[in-house]
Amino acid sequence: MLSPNYGFCSESAAPAIGAVFISQRIPLSSAVSIIEDNGVVSEAVAAAMADGVKKLCSSTYSVATTGLAEGGDDRYPEGTVCIGVSSPSGTFTRIFHTNSDRKGNIRRFANAALNFLEEIIVADLKD
Repeated sequence: MLSPNYGFCSESAAPAIGAVFISQRIPLSSAVSIIEDNGVVSEAVAAAMADGVKKLCSSTYSVATTGLAEGGDDRYPEGTVCIGVSSPSGTFTRIFHTNSDRKGNIRRFANAALNFLEEIIVADLKD
């Protein structure tokens, strides 16, 4: 079973405070060929989702996930998530694996996505 696909985007509303918008199941109509070529759970889809969320929210950063919280498929085992982060310096992806129950996997997916987003923001601040 596929876990819900979440896209998070943050836009600075005040110094050190960001307004966070959560948009579940971002339409991927423009990414149909990406899905057909790579499958729903793929780095290419996560990148397309992150880019789409960033554009939709007019944000500086966005993060998107697509994964298998329970049940695997022919490409990936249960507990796999593809994470996409879109930033001013580009779009980056990562595959993360965990081994828990459905709720545990979803929590770990969210933590991994936010940690990856933080990693990209910190790297951008150093540049």
